[in-house]
Amino acid sequence: FENDKSPFFGGWYTADAFISYDKNAAKWGTQSAGSLEYIWAKSQVVFIMPQPLALLIFAITLLVLGWGIAYLIVHYRRTKQILATWRRYRVKDGDTLEYLAQATGTSWKRIAKVNGIKAPYVLNAGTIIRLPKPAAKKNIVKG
Repeated sequence: FENDKSPFFGGWYTADAFISYDKNAAKWGTQSAGSLEYIWAKSQVVFIMPQPLALLIFAITLLVLGWGIAYLIVHYRRTKQILATWRRYRVKDGDTLEYLAQATGTSWKRIAKVNGIKAPYVLNAGTIIRLPKPAAKKNIVKG
């Protein structure tokens, strides 16, 4: 059995088949439609493979979905970890991202990213931000 009209994305299909023949075996060809005998086969469910381009589309789609789900899981875990371990801090007059980063032992870029602070990275007194718990006591000079 061949199917020259293979569906692009393949899938499960029901195949029906029949055969017809002339009841009068001694004659070549048919004299009328009434002399034809039909035998129908039982319907079969068949799987038709997708075409190669469709398989590539499936693979790329699965990779993109997998990457997106992995990204969301990692992002969720990081956010949960930050909310659990970072504390709320009210910005004081003169605080800078560099100073707070030194005081907490993290990078100023991470503090800016977690708190959604964009360039020019200015902190306004009284603003509530999240900071990691302070690192071991150091002699940090505010400058």
